[in-house]
Amino acid sequence: GTVAISVLIWRRVLTSLLPKWPLKAHLLGAASIALFLGFLRNSWENSIVAEVYALQLLFTVGFLFTLQRFEETRKPSNIVAAAVVFGLALTHHRLSVTFALPLAMAFWWAKRRVTDFPWRRSLISALLAVLACQSLYLYLPIRAAAQPPINWGNPVTFPAFLNHVRGGEYMQFQLLQAFPGRPFSLESYMNFFFLTLRHLIGEVAAQVYPATVQFVTDVFPRPFAIPSAPFFVIGVCLVVVALYGMRRWAKIQPLTAMGAALVVLQNLVVIFIYNIADIRDYYLFVMWVVWGSVCLGVLVGVQALLQRYTRWAPRPEFAYAFLLLPLLPLTSNFSRCDMSKSDEPEVFAQLVMPNRTDAMPENSILITMGDDPIFLSWYRQLVRRERTDVLVFGANFASREWYRTFFTPSQIEKYQIRFADRIAQGAAEFAEQVSNAIIERNVGRYPIFTTIDDPLVLQELSKRYTLKLVAQQVFVMRSFWGPEPVRVRRIEPKRF
Repeated sequence: GTVAISVLIWRRVLTSLLPKWPLKAHLLGAASIALFLGFLRNSWENSIVAEVYALQLLFTVGFLFTLQRFEETRKPSNIVAAAVVFGLALTHHRLSVTFALPLAMAFWWAKRRVTDFPWRRSLISALLAVLACQSLYLYLPIRAAAQPPINWGNPVTFPAFLNHVRGGEYMQFQLLQAFPGRPFSLESYMNFFFLTLRHLIGEVAAQVYPATVQFVTDVFPRPFAIPSAPFFVIGVCLVVVALYGMRRWAKIQPLTAMGAALVVLQNLVVIFIYNIADIRDYYLFVMWVVWGSVCLGVLVGVQALLQRYTRWAPRPEFAYAFLLLPLLPLTSNFSRCDMSKSDEPEVFAQLVMPNRTDAMPENSILITMGDDPIFLSWYRQLVRRERTDVLVFGANFASREWYRTFFTPSQIEKYQIRFADRIAQGAAEFAEQVSNAIIERNVGRYPIFTTIDDPLVLQELSKRYTLKLVAQQVFVMRSFWGPEPVRVRRIEPKRF
């Protein structure tokens, strides 16, 4: 879907930017650019995972297409269509709030540039369209009231609903936070800023060719993939070409190009103020625009050189050469993005929560840390009905009051589960919370296992309990993080 809409967008751009080209060149050029963007590493990786990112890119590209159609036709129906896409996207991911500025700019542009444009009526229609789409959010409290097995945020009250919809926990724990609950100092933020900047520029080059990177963690609980010097220079050069291509685009379609630029700039702001390790959704449209603009810049530059230094007039059949363009990211990314034969998720899931009861006895407790172990365990228990005897407890949710709804009253009573009333400030308090939540009253009664691997937290837990390493293996679950060791430890009473 995203590639198909991309073809429509880039065909209109090429038709306006290079009007002397034959129709065949416009069609094949647009299709080649769209396929090229579809084979970028981020686009490919996110199209094969059960996440929100790929659909968010579809909404964003669709929104840009409606802006482009409005700029061409100047019909009120197209700006209302943009509002509908905005409203639907906003119910999918709060990142879609970045569409608001381009939509407002479109109304301002119409008022100044379009004669007799019914902007008041169109504005009211657009606002009603956005509000009507938000009615889809009513599903959340209705479904939450039925106490589903996974009840994220438990939005049954208005404060809980509002906090869940606006991403209150992200704003509270990761907005300008060096650690959850600990704001940046000037020194730590500048360090974070430059690590993120270097990583981002390296990511531009890494979309097409595997960049040589060094993983740096510094003082943050997340790794930054820092590119080698040659790839950093390549990334900078690509950004310069993209700026040139964007400038040429803005000359022929100012509203569309500025709308794309506004969304990109807002995504970049989020990248630099949120300390979130897995923030790929904010990279997707950025890379789509950057590499699309690079393609434009290269095509316009080559065209200018041919016109200035030669009299060679390419034949229309030469346009088929454009089809070679998407082969570059396809061939370079295939080996690292093709997951059709990968069994890593299955192996990972079996390592964390094995089916064999001799490895993890019946009625065990599994304390997870991070998304992958708990999501895979939930899937196996709720969908496959595997190891339903194991109590899965997410340590990183121990301070979330809504997490209580993930357990039945009988489970809470049986395991005497407790929940903290605030996010932990450091490793010692986190270990204390996890111990009080699930370990202290169950160790020795039930077999307890954990995937917690933070050395400071393990050090604190080892003061109270005996920790035995029972399984470990290295996985590449996220290419931008590189190999990640996964270790499972058994927690037993302390032997003195």
